[in-house]
Amino acid sequence: MDMVEAYLTGLKEIRSTGGAAPETSYYGPLENLLNEVGHKLKPKVRCVGQVADTGAGHPDFGFYTSDQFQKTKDAKPLPGVLT
Repeated sequence: MDMVEAYLTGLKEIRSTGGAAPETSYYGPLENLLNEVGHKLKPKVRCVGQVADTGAGHPDFGFYTSDQFQKTKDAKPLPGVLT
C-alpha cells in the first residue's frame, strides 16, 4: 500500500467509527503521511504532532530535521527549538 492510500484508508477507518472529532481525530494518519514524505527529503524531516506553544500559539504540528534532535539518550531536550 502506498503512503497516500494508507492515509486515505486511515481517514476512512476513523470516520467509520462515528466517534471522530471533526479535526483532531484525523491527525494521526496525517502525521504518518507527513513523516513518510519527510523521510524521503534531504535532509530528512520529522513531523511531531501537538508541539508546545513557543510564542505563536499552539501549532498542530512541528517539523524538525535531524540536527534538531538530541544525539544521546541521556541528553535533555533542546530548549526552545522553533517549530
